[in-house]
Amino acid sequence: MRAVALDSIGDEQYKHYRLRVDGYISRDGSFEIENIELDAELPRAKIIEFFKANKFDSSSVPSVFEKWYIGRNYLYFRKRDDRVARQEKRQEKIKQKQEFEKRLTSESIKGVYIPKDLGECFIELDKLLKEVDKTEMQSLSNRDDMIRYHHGLGTWIRNNWGLWGGSRLQKYFTDKGIMHPDDMSSVVLSHYHDWLNGKKETWKDWEKNQIKR
Repeated sequence: MRAVALDSIGDEQYKHYRLRVDGYISRDGSFEIENIELDAELPRAKIIEFFKANKFDSSSVPSVFEKWYIGRNYLYFRKRDDRVARQEKRQEKIKQKQEFEKRLTSESIKGVYIPKDLGECFIELDKLLKEVDKTEMQSLSNRDDMIRYHHGLGTWIRNNWGLWGGSRLQKYFTDKGIMHPDDMSSVVLSHYHDWLNGKKETWKDWEKNQIKR
């Protein structure tokens, strides 16, 4: 492995390995690790030993403090052999594509059930939300007011139902011409207002009128 400059991380021809370390640097240059996260291929024990055995530039530590917190330090590495690093990148892309395609048909991702259409979204939201929350949504004067849940519940939907990283619900929307996750979650929220107010079939009208790709 060899370290690589931060401005070269965007180079797509090589596979890169990531290390993040948070901790405290003391005035004598020693570094105390508070948290370390690294890709599985990196030698964790050797890296920890490196930080313990070496002294670092402590000029950034204010004179009134004995030590100073330094967080979110990222280091990147790749294989020394360019050919090997390129081959690893090709294999990584193949694996990512396979994983993405698998997500598009999976019923669940990371233990969360993924609805297959709008109707199932509402069934799952009914299970997820508390009655007080559903009553509050139901009392809104019109579906456009559901925009207030774009952050919060909308974020949960986008992240947990795979609207960013790929899922069968994402595919459901893209097949109907809805391409951005924000727009997908907006459709879910606005039609959920109908659902809560007894209009259980309006989502089917929306579905029929969408342009299929």
